[in-house]
Amino acid sequence: MNVTLLPGTQKFVVDGLITNDPGPYEIKLSYSTSLDNSLKKAPTASGASVWIYDNNIPEKLSEVSPGVYQTGKTGMRGQIGHEYYVKIKTRFGREYQSQPQRLVSAGDITNISFQFVSNGILGKRPEQFEDGQYMDAIRILVDAKGIVEAEQNLLRWRWTTMYKVRTFPEFNRTRIDPAIFENGIWYTPTRPTPEPCSGYISPPGSGGIVKVAECTCCECWPYNTNTKALISHNRIVDGHEFKKVDLGAIPATKRQFYDKYYLMVEQLSLSEEVYNFWDLVEKQESGLGDLFQPNSVKVRGNIQSVTDPQEEVLGIFGVSGITRREMYIPSDVVPFKLTGIDTIYHDCSDSFYNDYNVKPSFW
Repeated sequence: MNVTLLPGTQKFVVDGLITNDPGPYEIKLSYSTSLDNSLKKAPTASGASVWIYDNNIPEKLSEVSPGVYQTGKTGMRGQIGHEYYVKIKTRFGREYQSQPQRLVSAGDITNISFQFVSNGILGKRPEQFEDGQYMDAIRILVDAKGIVEAEQNLLRWRWTTMYKVRTFPEFNRTRIDPAIFENGIWYTPTRPTPEPCSGYISPPGSGGIVKVAECTCCECWPYNTNTKALISHNRIVDGHEFKKVDLGAIPATKRQFYDKYYLMVEQLSLSEEVYNFWDLVEKQESGLGDLFQPNSVKVRGNIQSVTDPQEEVLGIFGVSGITRREMYIPSDVVPFKLTGIDTIYHDCSDSFYNDYNVKPSFW
């Protein structure tokens, strides 16, 4: 068998998870890059053979895009009490495997509460978000229960938010140069240039706008997910209960509360080795980028090289029970009346990252 050696600076990276939710389940394979690599994305590991074993019964995954492998739509489904592990053989002949992990129940989320943090109150530490801005915020606090029979309840939380935005691309205007001096004031004239998707046009010489169709780009639904590892840290009350676990903060502005502010919190059970992985990640992550891009954070996971036991392999194959709770955050969490939405004069999807331009089915 021909086995190709990896360059000394390059590591094999695995990112996969199986839960008791319906599949397909996904495993991503890639290679790390060095700090001085100019590539924006890590090289994918295409052409591999990947199997997930359910109580020693394998299912081979299909490569659906470069480096992304999935189980079949009617393939295996994770079941509480079953054991799962992954086997991988790269196109270079190198083999990798995880140890079997038992899928255990994630317990229950018993309550979600909120704490408003004002940017304007002296003595309070304001929340700073990824764009560097300090603003009013809402902290998400969770009460949860593990499993009474479990020796230890090792949990991880993650969350997703979504809200609706309305923009006004029909009111877009373009400058007309040069500037004009009139009545002792310099000003730059503009003309209406509604974006085509707005459903409006500006007839030549009219100086106004006329509706000719319905807008197809005025509404969108931006979404966001937490980026930090959030694990239980054994903050246990009464044996298996978790009280007021702080999951972080989300912005509290008039834009988020224009219509509704959706929140989904997920609670996942973890094996001890996966818990230890996320614990190390939490300690090392400092906003440096992609979790599984090892030029940001180097944390050994639970994948071993069968070909070379001394090889360092990065990433994780997780086996988790999962439970979730969905709700709309009530606007009265903000202790004052929010003003009307601010006006954006562009295509909604051009104005926000991570958004849907079709109304979600649950909205």
